[in-house]
Amino acid sequence: MTDTSFDVRIYKTDVYKGAKTTTYWVRWSVAGERFKEPFKTSALAESFRSKLNTAAREGQAFDRETGLPLSMMRNTKTSSWFAFACAFVDMKWRDSAPGQRRTIASALLTTTRGRPDGEVLRKTMRVAFNSSRRDGQHSADVAKTLAWLSQNTRPVSDLAKPEVLRSLLADIERKLDGKRAAPDTIRLRRITLGSALDYAVEKELLDVNPVKEVATQKAEERPAPGGPAFGSQPGAGPDGAQGRSRHRADRSQARGVLRGDVLRRSAPRGSVGAPP
Repeated sequence: MTDTSFDVRIYKTDVYKGAKTTTYWVRWSVAGERFKEPFKTSALAESFRSKLNTAAREGQAFDRETGLPLSMMRNTKTSSWFAFACAFVDMKWRDSAPGQRRTIASALLTTTRGRPDGEVLRKTMRVAFNSSRRDGQHSADVAKTLAWLSQNTRPVSDLAKPEVLRSLLADIERKLDGKRAAPDTIRLRRITLGSALDYAVEKELLDVNPVKEVATQKAEERPAPGGPAFGSQPGAGPDGAQGRSRHRADRSQARGVLRGDVLRRSAPRGSVGAPP
């Protein structure tokens, strides 16, 4: 049963003016617990704040975990990250070239890690993120791991939580050995994640693409050398030195794809990977 409260206070919007962008923070509290949401424009912030005010005036109960009025909580459409990632691969598969398919799979592999043996898990997810192989015959260890994955990844909706998303953005910058990945690798992973979350919005699993709302302090202060801003599109074709670098990045992703653990369920409770 949802834990709710009618003790709601809505505060004045905070305006943070950074060196390159201005962020509008809508602030409110539920039962003494403070909440805030960032927006890129004053109009978006005011629209969200107005919805909170309307719900409070109408006497709606607010959820104490999310801070949202019950009317604004998404509770009809849910999906685990693994099921969603497979659906995203299927949506992209037919119109993607082989190299792009590998890039998508590698980026999605970065977001999931769990208790099965690491090598088996990597092999299994390469199968899962291949539309032509997923439903075929598999060895016992792959079949068992596919079943485990279907039950042990967090819901897509958890990415609406800033702390979960920030941890994921940090993890996709790292290789399996903990070292920072190459700039091209990071860029490709970010683009793929942004595209996947756009698809989540389309499927009504998220209200907005959270990567467009949350920026890490690192990204604001020190962009990756030689790489475009987070979420931007590649600026050149796969020719010359940049193309060769991109192919090296694809191979690097295949070796270090399982660094991220934000979306797994098996982490100790209290860590970013633990289920809520």
